[in-house]
Amino acid sequence: MSARSCWRLPGARVFAPYIGAEYHSGFANRHKLMVVGESHYNEPDCEPCGPNATREVVESYLAGTKIPLYDYIFRASIGHQKSFTRDEFWQRVAFVNFIQCPMKTLSDRPTPDDWKAGIAPFWDTVAELKPDLVFMFTAAWSHLPSLAPNGVATKTGPVGADDTWLWRYGLAERDVLIARFYHRSARANPSIAVWKAWADHCWLARESQHV
Repeated sequence: MSARSCWRLPGARVFAPYIGAEYHSGFANRHKLMVVGESHYNEPDCEPCGPNATREVVESYLAGTKIPLYDYIFRASIGHQKSFTRDEFWQRVAFVNFIQCPMKTLSDRPTPDDWKAGIAPFWDTVAELKPDLVFMFTAAWSHLPSLAPNGVATKTGPVGADDTWLWRYGLAERDVLIARFYHRSARANPSIAVWKAWADHCWLARESQHV
């Protein structure tokens, strides 16, 4: 697969999500968490990314491959409320990348068309997996509406005072809360302690449903 061959299927999901074996058991009150990263990379020394790339990368990480981003996601997402180990966490979450075309290099950035093409697959995956919470470790949150049909935007929490960081979207069967985080490499990234506190806020918001 070349870095742009997926444009033969505009708006289609190219990469199947990773779904932990205990995903449907969820966390507290059986609430399910879906984590969203940004993109895959067709590195020169690796096989081109195929449709199972997301699953293969997470499984490789759990088998011992060092992937600092996934450590960061675990530490930020678990907050102070949960007592799960790294492996227990990844067995209870679903993970998907927003961009449906692999980047050529680590420094390559998605184009406006890349972001646009990721929106429909993202919502399709939300509809399929029915998460209660979605944590987005990617700038993709800036490409979603801050107020969707039947959605409520809330500006409370320990991260942003004047920005919208948590959204509630009313879907066909249930509400889903979508929370904004930063990618590990983002400039001026707050400390992991800030994100753990933010995760606490999001988990409590889901558990109380007071958003």
